[in-house]
Amino acid sequence: MKKEVYFIVLGFLILLFTYICISLPSYECMLYDIQTLEFINKNRIHILDNLWKLITNTSWLVCLLISIFPYVVAKTKKLPGLKVKSYLLLMCWVTVSLLSNGLKYLIGRVRPFVLYDYIEKLTGGESPSFPSGHTSEAFAMAGAVFLLFSSQKRFKILVFLWAFMVAYSRMSLGVHFPSDVLAGIGLGFFSSGLVLYCNAMFYTKIKAD
Repeated sequence: MKKEVYFIVLGFLILLFTYICISLPSYECMLYDIQTLEFINKNRIHILDNLWKLITNTSWLVCLLISIFPYVVAKTKKLPGLKVKSYLLLMCWVTVSLLSNGLKYLIGRVRPFVLYDYIEKLTGGESPSFPSGHTSEAFAMAGAVFLLFSSQKRFKILVFLWAFMVAYSRMSLGVHFPSDVLAGIGLGFFSSGLVLYCNAMFYTKIKAD
């Protein structure tokens, strides 16, 4: 249970830090944010644009596959504990989606391409900017996989690599500030830690595979 608490605390601190940074009337904070985004957006490798679009646009599908894969394996090999892990992964995804969308409209930060016309927008982004929903969902799944599958090192590495690619794609495609993405990472960790902590406290303890 200690790992879940660490994820909750770490995620909350990252989210709080980024929110304070974007809320302060500090020119330096905003300057670093937009300068970093401008560097990533303008110096991207253009032939990889379609790859980043694919990663961004299919992130929901990868979240779904990560959630249902343990269930399929559990049905095939008759492992009830693995089936519960599939439910928990799905719960992490639902929880972080609700939290990220709630925070978006509560905070109401404007997207970078709206504020700065030199930021090239290459994919959809109509909702408010903070935090990055795609990044939140990706890191919620990565955090849950890390906590639930302690011995599956390759699986964990692949999921985290994918999550970082999703996070980078949101900046490369010009739809999120770096602080939005960092907040998404924090919210993802917070959500996965919270769901699994509540499960351990109030429902049942699932041993990591």
